[in-house]
Amino acid sequence: MDRANNAVNPAGLPPGRQGLSRVVATSSFAAATADESRAAEIGRDILANGGNATDAAVAMYFALAVTLPSAASLGASGACIVHDDKSKQAESFVFAPVAAPGPIKGASFSVPNGVRAVTLMHVRHGSSRWEAVVAPAERLARFDIHPSGPLWGSGELRTQGAARALEAAALDDDEAAALRAGLERAGLEQERRALRLRPADLAWDRPAPDALRLRFALPPGAYATTVLAELGELEGAAGG
Repeated sequence: MDRANNAVNPAGLPPGRQGLSRVVATSSFAAATADESRAAEIGRDILANGGNATDAAVAMYFALAVTLPSAASLGASGACIVHDDKSKQAESFVFAPVAAPGPIKGASFSVPNGVRAVTLMHVRHGSSRWEAVVAPAERLARFDIHPSGPLWGSGELRTQGAARALEAAALDDDEAAALRAGLERAGLEQERRALRLRPADLAWDRPAPDALRLRFALPPGAYATTVLAELGELEGAAGG
């Protein structure tokens, strides 16, 4: 054991200061993490398709601007540091908020420059085509890709991996088991439903000072009460 340890760490460096093992030094490893799962998956896919860390970071930034703008919107401020393994040098990209030259209608505001910073970062350090990096976020913004949830029935869940484990755990208590059994007895089969919807032709007016009238169209299977619940408490709501 002493001879093996000495071969791996001949300098006797403490844990955390030792060099890479032969396995790590000759292997490829990449990972992506984000505050929102869909953005993390996009970063993972960019890496799996031959992109580098800069490509993944830029792709996740634009994806988060769609899926979790509170974490990384197009007007976000922050900083990124890119380390070039070939040159052994690092470059920082700081996109702090910049005050506008003057107020508009008496209100001060800042100029967003996050998009410019990550674009420059990709120009200098990215390896994938720009179109491939931004395409996933563009599809999310156009509602081509939807997160979905299960509509229970007979058969197997259609998800795989971590998503399947998450859904199975959410449906694992006694109340959920009873509901699942009832749906299966009713002859329903496993389906999926999008967890977000996009109202079309939205319009509103006030027919009276204390009334608000909304008009919008929804896809089949969606409910107007779902949209109204996102706007606030429902009191005396009526459809027509």
